[in-house]
Amino acid sequence: MPKRNKKTNIIPVVDLFAGPGGLGEGFSACKTNSHQFRIRVSIEKDQHAHKTLLLRAFYRQFEHGQAPDEYYKFITSKKFSINKLDKLLNDFELEGQAARNEALCLELGKDNNIIFENITQTIGHTINNNSPWVLIGGPPCQAYSLAGRVRNRGIEGWSLETDARSELYKEYLSILAKFQPAVFIMENVKGILSAKMNGKSLVNRIFSDLQEPNRGCKMNTLSNSHHKYHLYSLVKECKAEETSDPHDFLIKSEDYGIPQKRHRVIILGVRDDYDPDDNINILVKLAEKKTVNDAIGDLPAVYSHFSKKNGKKAYLDTTLLKYESWYAMIAEYFKDWKNSNTNVNNKLNDYIGKINKGKPGLKPECFNPSWYYNPKLDGTICNHEPRT
Repeated sequence: MPKRNKKTNIIPVVDLFAGPGGLGEGFSACKTNSHQFRIRVSIEKDQHAHKTLLLRAFYRQFEHGQAPDEYYKFITSKKFSINKLDKLLNDFELEGQAARNEALCLELGKDNNIIFENITQTIGHTINNNSPWVLIGGPPCQAYSLAGRVRNRGIEGWSLETDARSELYKEYLSILAKFQPAVFIMENVKGILSAKMNGKSLVNRIFSDLQEPNRGCKMNTLSNSHHKYHLYSLVKECKAEETSDPHDFLIKSEDYGIPQKRHRVIILGVRDDYDPDDNINILVKLAEKKTVNDAIGDLPAVYSHFSKKNGKKAYLDTTLLKYESWYAMIAEYFKDWKNSNTNVNNKLNDYIGKINKGKPGLKPECFNPSWYYNPKLDGTICNHEPRT
């Protein structure tokens, strides 16, 4: 492996309910000349999401842009298989084993003893030296989300009180209580703000437990200290001693340069002996919102999912057949329609003709390379696929 800058202070990160690792990717990309976050343990029970975690963990074993050619061949291959992934990890034994040690397919609650042991083995030295580390993650949101609650109401006998997922935040709490990280980030959907259990606000209970995790889950720590946490919003200034309204923690991503209306409750918790002297820096709203076109407008056009399987010629041939069929059907429908101000045939030719012609995709070298395009991908743009 390439040598890293010895002067960089590595801050370990543990990622719970990691999913495919989006939150961890953000932390991994955040570094300065003196500090860098590095994922040490990520926990996810879904096998498909875990495969993504595993592959990304492997990629991060190399300096940025220095992954081997075999990695790029793997991610541009047309068909994924677990055997191919295993071979990639086995071919690079050192980096592959490091990835397997980092990305764990385990279930919080059910596998807690294994999870506790892995955290202790991986960052135990950091914890014993009282060095700073970070806990991140968001408990599953299906039980809290507005859409989820609407769907669940159709299930006979369902209630938030009986949904086991509504208590999963306590698994996050147990890690907080036992290992006491310097900082934590917890995120969830905005529906958590209105969720109630037994007629009482769920989010108020969660906030109270996060401030005193040992009281919330009655778990012994690895040391004799029982720290509390001060909760900070990333979008509203507040001091540690102030009691904040949970609604102050709602972040509307479109206000901060993200081309998507994704609203999330994000809580920054800081251990009481690490509290900053001044208020933390908060996000600054942008004057103009970013659009999807701003972000990915230079991607080449793509054909429908059909063409991915059968090729461009098959797509054009099938579309042409559809065009002739559509035209004949619509022309038949309108054959008796008389309108002196509209030439139906010309309109049909105009609009359906545009569908028939389509827009051929540009090759990657035809547009300005963006942050998501890597020349090592041999003309492939990852995840640039149309819906069916």
